[in-house]
Amino acid sequence: MKNIYLLPALLFTLLLLGSCSSDDDTPELVNEEELITTLTVTLVPEGGGTSIT
Repeated sequence: MKNIYLLPALLFTLLLLGSCSSDDDTPELVNEEELITTLTVTLVPEGGGTSIT
């Protein structure tokens, strides 16, 4: 009669301990930075006129 209660308790304990593993392998974050090589500036006069690039 004790075997009926002992076996499920044993299985539950094994599953509980097996699910608490210490696998804390967090992946390394990839930080790809953008390379800006060209910059275009357009100057517009306040009083009107042609724009300067």
